[in-house]
Amino acid sequence: MLRAFPRCANKIMVRGVVEEDKVSIVVQDDGAGFEVGDSFTEMLAKGQYGLAGMHERASLIGGKLVIKSELKEGTTIRLDWLADEK
Repeated sequence: MLRAFPRCANKIMVRGVVEEDKVSIVVQDDGAGFEVGDSFTEMLAKGQYGLAGMHERASLIGGKLVIKSELKEGTTIRLDWLADEK
């Protein structure tokens, strides 16, 4: 399916780490990359609804989402979620 889109990645890496009090998930690719909005509002303004939705869902569970992307270099998306201390 990825080959149907000329700008898609050739390699995708998914890594997850589960610790006693933390879960981390990283998705990284070597695709075309893109310009990431600096804020939730800017992502919506740029039509990056999927990214904005990911930020919103991470926030709802108390997680932190970091998106880094460089044109012609690919994208890395990282979610860190700390377990409740209850």
